[in-house]
Amino acid sequence: MRIINFLLVSSFLILFSCNTKTDTSTLSIGSIPITHKQQVSGEAKTVANLSIEGMTCAAGCGGKIQQELRAMPGVITTGLDFAKEREQNIVSVQYDPAQTNEAKMIECLQAKASNYKVTSVEVVEFGIASAGQGGSGGSGIKLYDFSKVMQLMGLFQGLFNLVK
Repeated sequence: MRIINFLLVSSFLILFSCNTKTDTSTLSIGSIPITHKQQVSGEAKTVANLSIEGMTCAAGCGGKIQQELRAMPGVITTGLDFAKEREQNIVSVQYDPAQTNEAKMIECLQAKASNYKVTSVEVVEFGIASAGQGGSGGSGIKLYDFSKVMQLMGLFQGLFNLVK
């Protein structure tokens, strides 16, 4: 009975780890690389994580950057991941892509907060899981993955026969 439980748990772990999908694309604005990712979530939203050099404190530097970004139309919230010893710190911006985009955010910071340099941007577009999709990072059983399921079942049947 332990072997059957082990095989079932193992098959689910393998199945879901094989099916985790995050669609990624990369482009750049000038010398700043911009990565776009799509993930499944319980809430539809778009978040830009801006890596910024030149911040020396969370309150003054981070506060000024967040204030400038929050003044932009379409920006919903901002957050700061700051550590003094890091060369680059992260400002996260949840925004409405119909009103603004990462290029406008970079332009805003270069114009109004010129002491800081945006080195990269990661844009994550969270979509709501639909029927047939799991809720964690796009994982779930999809119709085109049925052959993988059958292969795993055959593998575990063979392993079970060996253990008998």
